[in-house]
Amino acid sequence: MDPVVVRDANATIRAKRPCNVSRGRQSRTLEIVIHRQQPIARAARFLPAPQYNLARTLQARSPRGVAFVPLRSMQVLAIMDAEEFVFVDSQYKQLAVLAWQSFRPQERASLDDPVPF
Repeated sequence: MDPVVVRDANATIRAKRPCNVSRGRQSRTLEIVIHRQQPIARAARFLPAPQYNLARTLQARSPRGVAFVPLRSMQVLAIMDAEEFVFVDSQYKQLAVLAWQSFRPQERASLDDPVPF
């Protein structure tokens, strides 16, 4: 099963991905449910080109376009899809602590320019 992300009206993200652990011949699926609260703040930012391009490359490797990237040094899991990058802290496992949305790569002049979001 390929990773899949589903959003509902209650601002909940459900992410499913195959799990490496299997018992017998059955494959297992890990389901991650992430809830959102009202945003504390919104700000326009730029993501450097190397990070944006790498994220899109990781997504392209998945048939459904979802990448799960553990940032171990920060104890954070990044879930990246076509719409947004959501960051989940290891202490608050079911809450999105940060979300980067509305990427506008079409506004950059070259692949080396940062991407506004």
